[in-house]
Amino acid sequence: MQNKYVWAGLSIVAMWSAVAFVGVFGPSMEVASAGGDVVTVPALAIVAAFFAMIGTVLVAIFGFRG
Repeated sequence: MQNKYVWAGLSIVAMWSAVAFVGVFGPSMEVASAGGDVVTVPALAIVAAFFAMIGTVLVAIFGFRG
């Protein structure tokens, strides 16, 4: 049963390692309005907020359940 916990932990580490990789090498999204204002959002915010956080919660729920 301990093997399940190891794989769950490794998958969470892999997810957040991918987030770190995107944070270092990933692009930024720039959105320009008609008035000329530009908003820059790092791709890291989208990857971390949507994919890694949801994935971490799901892996933790199903991987660390007793």
